[in-house]
Amino acid sequence: MNEMNNGELCNAFVVNNNRNSSYSSFEITTMREVEDFDGGTEIRHIKSKEEYHLIEGVSLDKPFYRVSAFYREESKGSRTIADFFDAKQAVLFLEELTGIPVYIYSY
Repeated sequence: MNEMNNGELCNAFVVNNNRNSSYSSFEITTMREVEDFDGGTEIRHIKSKEEYHLIEGVSLDKPFYRVSAFYREESKGSRTIADFFDAKQAVLFLEELTGIPVYIYSY
């Protein structure tokens, strides 16, 4: 597992080598809960460091890290498997699930 800072941007993608599985790949994405224009809240996927810092002031809580699975059959889309408040735990979960090292491609 590569070094990471919790409370920061953490995105990763892993191909599933198990051909018998319904899922082709898995990903970890950084999520933030922010206020919307109607006075409610929305969960937003954070893709870049700039976006992460831009919404820092309007975020309602610390970031969390979502582990999702993508179906081999594209028409089925994806499924959220778990949410973690600790990025290291999200990485560990995905490594234990797939048996493949997870490399973070954005911080």
